[in-house]
Amino acid sequence: MAREMERWFSQKLAEINAIPHEVAATAAQEGKEITRDLIETSGTVKSGKRGRIETGAMRDAVDGKDRRVSATEAEARWGWLTGAPEYAGLQEHGFAHVGGVTVDGMYSLDSSKDDVMAHVRDEVKRRISDL
Repeated sequence: MAREMERWFSQKLAEINAIPHEVAATAAQEGKEITRDLIETSGTVKSGKRGRIETGAMRDAVDGKDRRVSATEAEARWGWLTGAPEYAGLQEHGFAHVGGVTVDGMYSLDSSKDDVMAHVRDEVKRRISDL
């Protein structure tokens, strides 16, 4: 009986320890997709366009990566992790354009973070309650 309980407990502990790694992988990709979508749909008054796509370079430079920090910890990152176009930061946070026109920021990273974190919290709760 004791060995059976020990095996059961060890299995549940392994399942719990896997949650951060699995959720981080999903979160990194979800953050990447949401950020890209926000770039495609965050227009500006100045341009009158639906999104901020001229060449696609700013959108396509957004990436998502996860990494195992330890046996029980993981990290999810997304955004311009490498090779961001020079203007990405200006578009993200807004700027004063030549001629005095203010271009509002997209805030795609902040917005995607809020959405992803809500999903992470829900997913972790669901996975733990399913144990």
